[in-house]
Amino acid sequence: MPWRRCVGCRESKEKDRLVRFVARDGRLTIDRAGTLHGRGVYLCPSKECVDRVYKKRDVFSRSLRTGVSVPEKEELLRWMGITSGGEEGIGPGGKRA
Repeated sequence: MPWRRCVGCRESKEKDRLVRFVARDGRLTIDRAGTLHGRGVYLCPSKECVDRVYKKRDVFSRSLRTGVSVPEKEELLRWMGITSGGEEGIGPGGKRA
């Protein structure tokens, strides 16, 4: 299994344990199946990593090498299926647990 680096914690993990995002028409899009074309950026399905990304500046735009509109943090947490308590909602392969 290929390994990728999370932009939140900067840890390398197996690709199927991370959630992939791509830029589509200038907007950040979740790629659950990992089939969308283009540069991808990976994030652990945890509230802590999402919090880290929102504390840094332009993490998604820099990683994707293009300007991208990022949703509010609460919306991104919903996309990833993370509860307000920080429980992970996406299992291996980016599929809901």
